[in-house]
Amino acid sequence: MTKRSIQASPVGVRQAKRAFALKGWTQENLAGEVNLKTRQPIWRFFTEQPVDRQIFMEICTILDLNWREIALNPPMEFPDRGKLPDIVTLDIKDLAQQMRSHRWTMIQTHYSSLQTLEQSLCSINDSRWIEVLLLMTTILHITDALVRSIEHQMDAASYSEQGENGQYGNGGNG
Repeated sequence: MTKRSIQASPVGVRQAKRAFALKGWTQENLAGEVNLKTRQPIWRFFTEQPVDRQIFMEICTILDLNWREIALNPPMEFPDRGKLPDIVTLDIKDLAQQMRSHRWTMIQTHYSSLQTLEQSLCSINDSRWIEVLLLMTTILHITDALVRSIEHQMDAASYSEQGENGQYGNGGNG
């Protein structure tokens, strides 16, 4: 059975304190990065006291540390985050496909709205409304760039996940 909490070794705490100092953060900053409401788990981590396993791993990830190297007697049966089972990978692929199809609809709607705004701009003579429509057109262009960026990041994550599981070039039959 996997332990619910992990504590850092004395050597691990020294490594973590060095990484923490390089970030230049306070414990409150680190707690915020880990999405904690208090800094108590951060304090416990740096004083070699047991910390919830997920929080321990997140602290190590944010500090760019391998949690197994920091932990005192790390549990061997608990997988690393990068080595997820194939079932999780399939769920990620399904989610990515759903997001792509949803995004396609959203992009089509976005372009339709953009074209309508640009056509409307030509028929309006009031300078205040022209400014409003120009601002809206600019916002839609920025939104388009954001959507493309998100799509690129999702594709990169999906391809990275496939590569880690040895699924390139074999049709996903890893």
